[in-house]
Amino acid sequence: MQQVETFNVSRIEQLLYFKKFCRRFDIQKILFDGDDTLWDTQPVFNQAFDRVSRLVSYDLDLPVKDVHQQILQLHNNLYETHSVSIKRWDILVDQLTTFYPLNDKVQTSLRANFQQIFNTPLPFLPGTKDGLDFLTSDFDLPSLAIVTHANPNWTWKKYRWLNLDKYFHWDDVYTIDDHHYKNTQTWSQAMDFYKVKPENCLVVGDSPRADINPVNQLGVACSFLIPRHSLWSIHNVAVDETKTKLINNINDLRYLGQYVTSFPG
Repeated sequence: MQQVETFNVSRIEQLLYFKKFCRRFDIQKILFDGDDTLWDTQPVFNQAFDRVSRLVSYDLDLPVKDVHQQILQLHNNLYETHSVSIKRWDILVDQLTTFYPLNDKVQTSLRANFQQIFNTPLPFLPGTKDGLDFLTSDFDLPSLAIVTHANPNWTWKKYRWLNLDKYFHWDDVYTIDDHHYKNTQTWSQAMDFYKVKPENCLVVGDSPRADINPVNQLGVACSFLIPRHSLWSIHNVAVDETKTKLINNINDLRYLGQYVTSFPG
């Protein structure tokens, strides 16, 4: 897949050429996934899985690696049946008790560890702040919005932790029902909410399954994938490489002007 390379011109030229890029492709809205696209969520989940695996391992004298693998498998299966509903964590603990003889005290501890995920402040990914500063630096640039799969309460916490109000009104954060899936239907609903057509959207996400493939099927003007080495295996599917380019982070969007340096106006 083609990587967007650095555009070695001055910052003002990057801005001017990026504006030409947006005019060339009639970009009216830039839509971002949130988790692991703008801010770093994966480590919080990994830490919870590690804590829970160690708790079970210590209680039952089992290899940590085996317990960890079992938890990940149950988690992946629950995505297929319960999407990202917050209720899936209680179900996961219930399912663990069918594999391991966990007493009530351990079960309570496991549930508390999973709930800790939603009370842990998250940091921006490298490049996010610089990218958002660039994309909001000129009134003539397309408007920005977030399309997230997390439930509204957790999304509101992230909004406050990260001071997202500097870049997005709360109405610019569209939350897909966490009992449903991020697919062509829900992405289409998000675009309808913002009164924009797919062909006038630039979309950035980290999940081929939940972000890139659905928006490509809808016919977005441009899509960009931020590759994650720790991406959940259920999200790691093939994408149409003729429609999507790789970027390291959203700050790389400033380099898109290199594709229209000869475009007039």
